Amino acid sequence: MKTFDEGLPQFLSRKQISVHPKTYNGYVSKTKVFSLWLKDHGLSQKPLRELTNDNIADFFVYIARDKDLDRPTCEKYCNNIKAVFQFFEESEGITKLPFRNISYPIKKRDCAPKYIPKEKQKALLDDIRKNDPQLFLACMCQYSAAIRPGREMLNLKVKDFDFSGGTIKVSLLTAKTGKSRYADFTTELMQYCREYGIENADRELYVFGKKGKMGNKPISENMLRYRFNQFRTKHGISTEIKLYSLKHTGLTDLINSKLVSLPQLQKHCGHTRLSSTEHYILVHAGVTNEVIRNEFRSIIG
Repeated sequence: MKTFDEGLPQFLSRKQISVHPKTYNGYVSKTKVFSLWLKDHGLSQKPLRELTNDNIADFFVYIARDKDLDRPTCEKYCNNIKAVFQFFEESEGITKLPFRNISYPIKKRDCAPKYIPKEKQKALLDDIRKNDPQLFLACMCQYSAAIRPGREMLNLKVKDFDFSGGTIKVSLLTAKTGKSRYADFTTELMQYCREYGIENADRELYVFGKKGKMGNKPISENMLRYRFNQFRTKHGISTEIKLYSLKHTGLTDLINSKLVSLPQLQKHCGHTRLSSTEHYILVHAGVTNEVIRNEFRSIIG
């Protein structure tokens, strides 16, 4: 009888040849978290068929509350881990999959990126531009082009910047949605990229390389985050503001500007569904009905 760890290599080897590399990486990362959790809770030697619904439910309490994961991410974990059990269901004599009525507890805190207050934006970005050009470019790629600060941004190469066409290509291998897209190159961002030297650099270099320069290897997201946090502290900005807040701030400012239609905004955000854009406007950007906000008058007005 196989344990989860004993069966996992066989499952992953099959997935590696049958799914997209990004999907495969998702299986690897999520099953690894489950494997470590089993070990920490003394369950790693338990055969697959003896793991119970309560065991699985406890794991999802852990990732929802302790790791602060949202419901869609918890569902992805559930689907990925359940697939391992389904793969061995017949050979291991699993009569009932232990995934019945799994619920995902509410997170302990809201981890959504916060908007950078208008009165703090200019001083913060001016300081970053003067003292850390690479970090400023990372901020502007988020703010102006809505490029996510993780793999989407860190894996950008010089060849992805099309100065004549006015776009930045986000590869399908790094895009969060699993589909390549072309982010719009604003005039302001294009000018800074020229100043930074991207236009005439070796096309195979990573734009966000190590030691603050373009290079053969990308910098780690943690390093950019660490440097941003130093500027945040210097300017007395709340720790709720993260590096990722630049993307959120740019999108919120764009939404409030009313310069684009909903489908245009969807493309700019890199959303695959229009409903995701609508949800972002309502929940994350906090944009409400302007007519009600400005025109409605109470009987005591």
